[in-house]
Amino acid sequence: MATHTASASFPCIIEIGPYRYRIDTPVAALRRDIARLYAEFPWLDSSHIADFSIQIKAPSIIRKFFRRNVHGITDLEMPFFPVPVHHALTCLEMSINWQTAMGSLRHLILHASGVARGDVSIIMPGESGSGKSTLAAALGYRNGWRFMGDEFALLDPNTGMHQPYPRPASLKNESIPVMQTEAPAEQFSQMFHNTHKGTICFIKPQKTAIEAMHVQAKPVMIVFPHFAANAEPKLHPLMQAEAFVKLVSGSANYDRMGEAGFRLLSTVVKQCSAYVLTYSSFDQAESLLLGALKELGHG
Repeated sequence: MATHTASASFPCIIEIGPYRYRIDTPVAALRRDIARLYAEFPWLDSSHIADFSIQIKAPSIIRKFFRRNVHGITDLEMPFFPVPVHHALTCLEMSINWQTAMGSLRHLILHASGVARGDVSIIMPGESGSGKSTLAAALGYRNGWRFMGDEFALLDPNTGMHQPYPRPASLKNESIPVMQTEAPAEQFSQMFHNTHKGTICFIKPQKTAIEAMHVQAKPVMIVFPHFAANAEPKLHPLMQAEAFVKLVSGSANYDRMGEAGFRLLSTVVKQCSAYVLTYSSFDQAESLLLGALKELGHG
């Protein structure tokens, strides 16, 4: 295995959880962003086989010089428009999301973030803006928690376990200054303004989460977080049947996994307690989650 250095050449192969991505781009700024944001991930030499291949480049020769923009080229056609060249990192992250969601049947992929505590995990599904990414990222920087992933929660069909996928977490708008009080400045990417989701930046996972990215955890809670300023903190139980339906609607590949996906998700939901979490601070959320884990015998 090759160790990353600042002068690592492209194309490169980066290992993220159970997947290996061959990434290539002629954009110098993006190369620097990748080298910084993924510095602590395994960079593999060309003798390794990648699961997916991604290129970020100008869609035409003209766009290399006038109104410069880039688009992602993956193994599967992507339904996204080009973005300005200074947003190239956001294009790469979208391309990784798309390629993984549409190209893998090795795991059941849920649109959820996740954290682990010891050998058990909490799956946190939710729509964009629900606070799931920020909460998972914040807990990942607190004692006793391990960041399992931001965009996707992966379930292993063979074990029913939660497979870590600790990519840099995407932070948006008001969540950025909030997280800047939780993590060191060097963990953040640059800011990307005027994207289709407003201002975005990315925060690197703790090095310990990357080092443990092959250590699975048993899911014991499914929590649908909802951030609301000045709200009364509350962890409200949710029926498992309702949790199942919500997870199905938010899965990237449940329909393509057929019966295996149904059996896997049914098993995981049956072994988990499900809740809706309302919170207005990370301290509130952490306290409620720790209390629930303790009641379940994982304190």
